[in-house]
Amino acid sequence: MQMAKIMIVDDSGVMRKNIRSILERAGHEIVAEAADGREVLQNYIYYTPDIITLDISMPMMDGIEALKNLIKVYPEAKVIIVSAMGQKMQVLEAINSHSAPLGL
Repeated sequence: MQMAKIMIVDDSGVMRKNIRSILERAGHEIVAEAADGREVLQNYIYYTPDIITLDISMPMMDGIEALKNLIKVYPEAKVIIVSAMGQKMQVLEAINSHSAPLGL
């Protein structure tokens, strides 16, 4: 089974570490980490991850704005939205901003 190359995007270093640990134990390769939406946009082409885990609440550029910009430039990007409790509306906005139907 081929494991995924993953970019973790979260402003919390603790969350990035936890997500990294879980994904690496599952056999995936973490190719990059980013602390805000601008970093994922700047680094996506360099790392070309199979999957991005993207936090919604981040400074500078939040996950919703990052997702919208990412999909405009890289419509093939595969993104998993990471959300805290109480962010239902932001999650729905993220889902609705994706131009292709999502298999939920």
